[in-house]
Amino acid sequence: MQFLNLVSSKRAAVISFILAGLVATPALAQDSSLTIQLNKVENNGGSCRMTYKIDNGTGQDVAAASYEMAVYGKDDAIMKLIVLDFGALVSGHTQVVQFDLPDTGCKDVSRISVNDPAVACQVAGGASSPLCSEKRKLETLTGIVFN
Repeated sequence: MQFLNLVSSKRAAVISFILAGLVATPALAQDSSLTIQLNKVENNGGSCRMTYKIDNGTGQDVAAASYEMAVYGKDDAIMKLIVLDFGALVSGHTQVVQFDLPDTGCKDVSRISVNDPAVACQVAGGASSPLCSEKRKLETLTGIVFN
């Protein structure tokens, strides 16, 4: 009986170790990215207010980040080209920003695509960096496609 308990204990320890690795792996991958999430959209008067959540897990502060985005209508035609300035993105922190699309209802927007490279990406000291494009990860919690 003691032999069986010892084998079961070792098997349980191995399974626990494997499961812990599986759970930790996504967190490690996420830590190295600059994640931009289209978190919420809501009508605000005659505009569509877009709320973005940005997590900088790159290990490097970004002094300035701007992206050009194409806004598509329900017919998949481009409605607008916009540049969104997210400002400074401190490493290890989350930032929330809002932008209004004037004369646009949220129900009229089907997709937002982000052009490469980033319009501006400056790290500490003002040097340009490819970090904002190379480490960028896009997510959405809305019904609007964000890619």
